[in-house]
Amino acid sequence: MKGLSANLIQISLLVLIICTASNVLADERSVDFQSDSWLVEDGEVEEFLGRQSFRGTGYLDGVTFANGIIEVEMAVNGQRSYPGIKFRIESPGNMEKIYVRPHRAGLYADAVQYAPEINGVSEWQFYNGEGFTAAVDLSENEWIPVRLEFLGNRARVFIGDLSTPVLQIDDLQRDPVAGAIGLFNQNDSTAHFSNLRYTITDEIAFEPFQPYVLPLGMIRDWELSNAFSLAQVNLEKSSEEHNFDEITWHDVQSNEHGLVDVALYVENAGASPKAVFARTTIHAEQDTIISYAFGYSDAITVFLNGRILFFGNSSYRYRDPSFLGILGLFDMLFLPLEEGDNILEIIVAESFGGWGFMFQDAHAQFVDESLHEEWTIENTLKYPEAVIYDPRNEVLYVSNYFNGGAECISRVSLTGEVLDFNWVEGVNRPTGMCISGWNLYVVERGGVVGIDTRSGEILQRYPIEGVGFINDITVDHYGRLYVTDSQTSAIYRIVDDTAEVWLQNDAIGLPNGILADGEYVYIGCTTTSSIERVHQETMEIERIVQVEREVNIDGLYTDGNGGFYFSQAQGRFIEYNSNTGERRDLINTIAASIYCADFAFIPEQNLLIVPTLYGQTLTAYRVER
Repeated sequence: MKGLSANLIQISLLVLIICTASNVLADERSVDFQSDSWLVEDGEVEEFLGRQSFRGTGYLDGVTFANGIIEVEMAVNGQRSYPGIKFRIESPGNMEKIYVRPHRAGLYADAVQYAPEINGVSEWQFYNGEGFTAAVDLSENEWIPVRLEFLGNRARVFIGDLSTPVLQIDDLQRDPVAGAIGLFNQNDSTAHFSNLRYTITDEIAFEPFQPYVLPLGMIRDWELSNAFSLAQVNLEKSSEEHNFDEITWHDVQSNEHGLVDVALYVENAGASPKAVFARTTIHAEQDTIISYAFGYSDAITVFLNGRILFFGNSSYRYRDPSFLGILGLFDMLFLPLEEGDNILEIIVAESFGGWGFMFQDAHAQFVDESLHEEWTIENTLKYPEAVIYDPRNEVLYVSNYFNGGAECISRVSLTGEVLDFNWVEGVNRPTGMCISGWNLYVVERGGVVGIDTRSGEILQRYPIEGVGFINDITVDHYGRLYVTDSQTSAIYRIVDDTAEVWLQNDAIGLPNGILADGEYVYIGCTTTSSIERVHQETMEIERIVQVEREVNIDGLYTDGNGGFYFSQAQGRFIEYNSNTGERRDLINTIAASIYCADFAFIPEQNLLIVPTLYGQTLTAYRVER
């Protein structure tokens, strides 16, 4: 029995050792920069700030994974450098990267950058702004913890504070294939790395998100040629004028941003600049001139029906020493289209930072066939920001946001007649409005104004201390007022003439539109592009509508059937069906820069009234339901 017990103990110990080893395999692994598995491309291992460190560029051999966590500590001296992490390295020139710019830390919103590298092109000029770049402060000459978590097409970056990410990337551009990991920077004293660790795991939780939606009016379908050395190409001649024997064409499509990423289709081998031709067909019902917004990297020539129209160069530092060459719809062309099919052709050259282009019809607009325009007021109202219907007086009130210091509230009839432009004067940059009984409440800078709708007399002002930019207002069935602060992510409540913070946290980031209905307050939140529902007493917050990214929800109404109408300030009016969870655009005028601000909806009359703010129009639509 003794021998059996001893054997059982040995077996138990062996099982324990095996289980422990298995757990270690699933746990964090450290990387020794002096081991044979750390392959140095250009760098050195040295002592720095009291520990072993690595400077330069290298990668870990023999380890590949698609999802996981990479942690490292980084020390920078504030000089110009670009230290970062490479992951999912599939081959030289094909990988994902995140990095920091210490020389821009604390100064610019791109001190942290996500950039894929595709077929030898590091595409940092394409991916800028929310979801791709972020601000960060970096202490100099001390070890700063950095953690990168990635799963599927999602990733987030923590720097310093490992509890809150400085950057969340919801749209990694490369396929989520397994690849190696590494570190990179120039081989000098500007940055050092220490204590590199990794964990291979699929157990990373990301909140659900809605993907980007292709902007209206983008040209999606193109033909793309093979690449040529830029030295072979005369940028003033079309493809036909070059008479290339070796030119071939293949069909390509833009991505969800409208970008045609040339590097996806053409390898940029070698150090010399390259160029490609691209072409598409634009059909016109008659001779006309249409404006197109476009962006490119790095240089472009534009031809229409074989005639040269434009040449531009937006290369890094080409225009001044601080010019980055970020791609966006920053330029405009007026195309003289002929009746029938027109051939738009371009030459796009690449030298550094991204190879691609995008074109958008700058007048593209969509109005659903269920909307029928009743009337429009043009150039009379002054930056109409909000409109509201008063059922007792059967009239519309419009807040004129800017009028050179003479801002006011106007009265407008349901047939589109401006009854009294200066109905209420002396309001300071008015925005959102709500009605309770015979009282109209208007948000102005610094507080709320109470107005008697029978006389137009200002009854009372309700100052709110410490506000950033208060924006919209609603009233519940108890007569309590709720005001959004779109700058401080706060909701103020006014009870018994006193304003106080009712709710303020990250769950309602940058709130704009607001609606009290029954026991709940509904809030349009810009940070999360969502509508959050808050119980007035328990304060429980629940997300009920998730919209696409970067949606500033301005107006917010119930449709009378349990669903919602809401507007994206930049130019969309959206219907949400609460039973099916479906959303559909009824208006989209973003490309044409026609805003859709804080609208009014009158269910009893199926009437929708939309103010356009900068367009200085007010339009009424009959909604066919």
